[in-house]
Order: sequence, then structure tokens, then C-alpha cells
Amino acid sequence: MNNEIDEFSLTYIQKPGIAPEAPGRYVSQESRTISRPQFHLSPNYPNPFRHFTQMPLHLGAPGRVSATIYNLQGQQIQSLYNGILFTGTHQLKWFGTTAAGQAASNGIYFLRVLVEADNGTIEVLSRELLLAR
Repeated sequence: MNNEIDEFSLTYIQKPGIAPEAPGRYVSQESRTISRPQFHLSPNYPNPFRHFTQMPLHLGAPGRVSATIYNLQGQQIQSLYNGILFTGTHQLKWFGTTAAGQAASNGIYFLRVLVEADNGTIEVLSRELLLAR
């Protein structure tokens, strides 16, 4: 963004046939495009859950995905997925078990999804999960 200020005028329609001009100042020629996020992690359902919960993950571009469950202490409990996923919606499921296959304790857990797109974009998405058997 430069610091130059250019003059401009703004025309707006107040009533049919009347178009007054309003003087103004133009600050920048920079334009921005607002786009939809490439990656989206929907809320898990059911939540709280007893047997399993699922989280829809939408990828607007293919990329490497790592989905991991952590407890409140930040300890890794279970890796749900680690690999390449293509564009589209994918279902991540957690059955409330640890990496050793044992039932996880009741409580709050966090799902962290790291997505690295082919273009180098990296996004970290997360959700809070409540296990209540």
C-alpha cells in the first residue's frame, strides 16, 4: 500500500433521475479478493459422543493431511489419518480409543488437522470433542 492520496468523486443515486456527486479521497489502488477458505472442518457429531464421532473435512484442493487426537495435557492419543487426500469432503471418525486400541477416558479431547496443499498453503484446523460413555 502506498501513501499517495488521489482525488476521486463518488456518484450515487438518491432518487430516480437525480445523481449528486460526492467528493472523496482515494487512498490506495490496491485491490483484495475475498475468497472462500480452501479447507473447512465442520463440527463433529454427535458431540458429546459415546461410541464414535465424525467430523466432515472439506478440501478445496488436494493436499497432505494429518489428523490427530490430543488430550487436555497435549498428549497425542490417536492418529486418525496421515496421508494425501483429494479435493472433496471426507469423513474423519474417532471411536474413542487410544493408539494402543484401549478405550479412552471420559473427558475433553482436541482434534487437530494439519493440511498442506500442493501450492504450499498450510492450515491448521481444530475441534473440541467430548467423550462421555
